[in-house]
Amino acid sequence: MMTIYTYRFRKTSWGIHIKIKGHIKDINVMQDNFVISCNNLYLSYSSRLFPNEEKYLLLGLQIVANHINLKQKKLIVLDEIIFNECDYQEEGLCNAIIGFCSTLFSIEIPMVSVRYDKINNVYKFDFHF
Repeated sequence: MMTIYTYRFRKTSWGIHIKIKGHIKDINVMQDNFVISCNNLYLSYSSRLFPNEEKYLLLGLQIVANHINLKQKKLIVLDEIIFNECDYQEEGLCNAIIGFCSTLFSIEIPMVSVRYDKINNVYKFDFHF
């Protein structure tokens, strides 16, 4: 079943808006292609991502893995990652995957806190936990 999650954070004239469409399935490590793994969670996506973007997906996946206990390996398939470059900051992918997985697994997982830095016109994510 397809799950759709939209991460939005806006404190000024621009914000972060990332939509993820995907699903989950049992994984066969020998057959399925995946890009990132963390504990029993595996992630696959077809979108073209830069290394930093992949880094933030992995960070989000690590946070998710710390909040769930899976007995079986699961593959999270991201069919689409949609964003407008005017309302995008790559760090937002971390909270987007956390929110997506929260919806997917029907559990509450705390997101990384975010604040707007008015002087530098950028959103600051608190990755120090």
